[in-house]
Amino acid sequence: MAGSALLAAHAMLVGGAALAARCADSLYTSVGEAACKPVAVLDAGRRIVSGQGEFAFECQAPPGLKLFLVTDDARSWYALELKGKMHSLEQAIAYENPPGHFPNVGKGDRVEWRLENTSPVGLIFRTSYQSADASKSFSRLFAIDLRGEEPKLLGMASSNEAARAMIDRCKD
Repeated sequence: MAGSALLAAHAMLVGGAALAARCADSLYTSVGEAACKPVAVLDAGRRIVSGQGEFAFECQAPPGLKLFLVTDDARSWYALELKGKMHSLEQAIAYENPPGHFPNVGKGDRVEWRLENTSPVGLIFRTSYQSADASKSFSRLFAIDLRGEEPKLLGMASSNEAARAMIDRCKD
């Protein structure tokens, strides 16, 4: 009996240390077709009217945030409502940092939210591209910081670990 109580106490200590060492948690939400609901009009840097060359969908997001998927014939991107203000990620995804042509988000069917004390501090999502000659396709993960007044692109990564490292602020 005393041995099992000691084992239980050790497990609690080890578990507590593991939790204290972790700097952020991940929450995954779906951006798949079934999980996102159509939006008729979206004002995200510019007015997007679904059915007039583009389509907008509201996808799942942590409380206090809204995530929108916007798509046209050649590309797709996200818009975020953060702290009551709408922010489009179109420029960053489609024009400023494309490592290829025809960027599209949502191919992975989910996004990763980084949470500190249950508050969203970052967003990680996959963007797919194709080469200029359309002979191959590839993808990158975008790491977005949500701590400020507007989302900030921290960079692109080839692995989830690298994208998380861009967002997480671990305390030593």
